[in-house]
Amino acid sequence: MRKLGIVSIPLEESMNIEIANQEVITVDQVCPNCEVMIQKQLFTVDLIPFKLGEFEVILGMDWLTRYDAQINCRRKRVSLRGDNGKRVILRGQKHHKKFLTMIQAKKLLRQELPGLPPDREIEFTIDLVPGTAPISKAPYRMAPTEMKELATQLQELLEKESLDQACPVGSPSVIR
Repeated sequence: MRKLGIVSIPLEESMNIEIANQEVITVDQVCPNCEVMIQKQLFTVDLIPFKLGEFEVILGMDWLTRYDAQINCRRKRVSLRGDNGKRVILRGQKHHKKFLTMIQAKKLLRQELPGLPPDREIEFTIDLVPGTAPISKAPYRMAPTEMKELATQLQELLEKESLDQACPVGSPSVIR
């Protein structure tokens, strides 16, 4: 903030901000009347400094309301009305990453599989040094909704008996 010449002052009362991962961050400073230039138009904002990953600035609901923001998610567009009444339109960038949706995953899981893959010529092994112990790692925890979805999918596979055929004897009892 000092490099930018922005001065912060203490808040009258500190605030607790809960972020997406449910972590609570206490803030006690504000940088009043900062100027943000968007497409050659000045907007003012009271910035509250705190570290949050890669984000540099978060403009909250109060700020968006002040500048009559219109958000169009389909077109990835945000429109703001400046103090002079002129509208500024911001367009989001298109990402070309492909993701597998839950619906697509369910369709793939419901398709009948032809069976186990063929045996390979090379057997994969990991040679252990005598006297070494396995690396201790904490178990991966799933969100309750993910766990419920996984249990439902496993139950569907068990009912089809495809999981029983694919797993060694006794291992389905670990999953159930």
